[in-house]
Amino acid sequence: MQHLYENITITILLYKESYELISNCLNKLDGFKIILVDNDNNSYLKKKINKEFDIHKYILNNRNLGWSKGVNQAILCCDTKFVVNLSADCHIEKESISKLYDGINKYENCFITTPTMIKTDNSLTHSGGTLIEKNLGYKVLNLEGDTCVDFPMTAAVLFRKNEMVELGLFDEDFFLYYPDIEIGRRVKSTNKSIIQIFRS
Repeated sequence: MQHLYENITITILLYKESYELISNCLNKLDGFKIILVDNDNNSYLKKKINKEFDIHKYILNNRNLGWSKGVNQAILCCDTKFVVNLSADCHIEKESISKLYDGINKYENCFITTPTMIKTDNSLTHSGGTLIEKNLGYKVLNLEGDTCVDFPMTAAVLFRKNEMVELGLFDEDFFLYYPDIEIGRRVKSTNKSIIQIFRS
C-alpha cells in the first residue's frame, strides 16, 4: 500500500456533516494524505477531528463556496500525482482505492475511475451513467465488469491532479447540482474515458 500513500491524496468537502459521519469515513483512510475543506467554518469540528486523525491540511472557509469551488480548492492544495475525491458519507476500503488506481493506470486514455457503489443494505446505487440526451433513462447500472460511463457520481472519483487542472477543474458555476454530468461532458470532449471499476 505504500505506493498508494505516496501517490494519492484524499480530498473531502464538508458542510454541516456530523463528527460521527466524518469519522466513519476517515477511519478507513489511515495512511493517506487527507485534505478537508469545510464550507461551514466549523472550528469546533476541526479541533475535534485534528485531535483524533492525522489531517494533512484542514481549510475553514468563512462562507459556503459551493461544492465545485470547495472541491477545486482542495485539489489545488494536493501535492501528489493522484487525487481521490470523496463525499463524507462515502465509506471506501483501501483495497477499493487500490483497484481504482490500478484501473486508471491500466486503461489507455482513462481520465477518471469510479467505484461500483452500494447502499448499506448491499443493493446497487448510482455510480455513473449515460447523458440525458441519449434517452436511456437514469438507471442503476448492473455491471459484470469494468465499463465506460458518460459521467461519474462525484461522491467517489480518482483522477490525476495535473489532468484535472488542465481540463479546468470542476465548473464553479455549478454550486451544488450536476457537476458530475458537466465534468463528464468535458472529459468526453477530450476523447478521454470515465471507467466504473466493477470490483472496487
